[in-house]
Amino acid sequence: MISLEVLYEDDALIFINKPAGIPSQPTVDENRENLYSMTKQWLLENRNHDYLGMHHRLDRDTSGVLLFTKKQSVNFDIGEQFKNHSCSKTYVAVVHEKLKKSSGRIESFLAEAGKRNNQKKYGSVKSGGKKAISNYKVLKTGRWYSLVEVDIETGRTHQIRVHLSELGHPIAGDTLYGSPLSEYKKFKRFLLHAKRFEITHPETKKRLIIESPLPEIFNVENGFLS
Repeated sequence: MISLEVLYEDDALIFINKPAGIPSQPTVDENRENLYSMTKQWLLENRNHDYLGMHHRLDRDTSGVLLFTKKQSVNFDIGEQFKNHSCSKTYVAVVHEKLKKSSGRIESFLAEAGKRNNQKKYGSVKSGGKKAISNYKVLKTGRWYSLVEVDIETGRTHQIRVHLSELGHPIAGDTLYGSPLSEYKKFKRFLLHAKRFEITHPETKKRLIIESPLPEIFNVENGFLS
């Protein structure tokens, strides 16, 4: 079992630094590790605590900050913050090639767009779908890749992956949305990381900011983007 990295914990909330390659929640394969079950087991063994609530998830290959609740009494408040988009989530991605603009805003309506290799795929549609808004800025550009920070105002399934792909710059390793298979074989994941999560604490009402350091593979100083 992979050891858990707790980024923050109190009586009401716990934030875990999710590794890439592990589902956020249980899957059809009951024997497969997932972060929800691992965290619940950890709380039972280390805190004698048996409740865990889940309000959002990260894709299997996305790493970074993931929030769980430890009290049922705070679920409504947290749910309302997600519903009203009053919590803030910032991601960092490595994408293919150099972007034409150093920053921008992407708005579209997303809906299911078929399947590829048994995986659901999403895309922007002209009618129907759910509104999705992503704001990006380029942090650094190398010869083959760019490092991009993305703030999302909505939390639609695959939102960042779709928006960056439709911009012409798929996330490195994301074969579902246009990155070559050779990239996934090289990185063993797609390069998207949930860097920062900001939310109002449901009990103290103070603004809480939790951050996760970028994984080594995102580090532009090691020549990865040169």
